Amino acid sequence: MKTLIANTTIVALKDLQSNRLKDSYVEHPADLKYQAVEKAVLKEGLLYPIRVDKKTMTVITGNQRCWFAKKHGYTHISVEYIEWKQLY
Repeated sequence: MKTLIANTTIVALKDLQSNRLKDSYVEHPADLKYQAVEKAVLKEGLLYPIRVDKKTMTVITGNQRCWFAKKHGYTHISVEYIEWKQLY
């Protein structure tokens, strides 16, 4: 049997670097526009993994999804690692 799976890893939110994951983060009024997205994620689940810089564990895409996860008591999230190459 041949299985097709995404190249993702389950990572603890506490191990990720994102301003929205800091305990001091307060929901900003602009975050209200994401309520429909938040409801969809809660209903349908996480359809796409977040992307994280493998070296620094910094969230590249998916800060909002990380915040939703933390806000709703989740401890882990599906991650796709990205290796950033600095451009000079």
